[in-house]
Amino acid sequence: MDEERLIVLRNCGDEIQAELVRGILNSEGIPSMMRRLLNPLTSPYGELFGGVDVLVLPEDRPRALEILEAHGA
Repeated sequence: MDEERLIVLRNCGDEIQAELVRGILNSEGIPSMMRRLLNPLTSPYGELFGGVDVLVLPEDRPRALEILEAHGA
């Protein structure tokens, strides 16, 4: 996967939620990655406040959104 091309699909509140989203996408053949957002004012607890982005390729975004909507995610 070309990491330089990845765009944010969704910001999740924590890593567990992001993994659930990634699992749904993976089951439908859409590759994805996670990026933790650290808030420098709250580190080392940045994940609690910054969340986790789920990233996909731009061409996969429309289908990924449809899939997540169909799963109620």
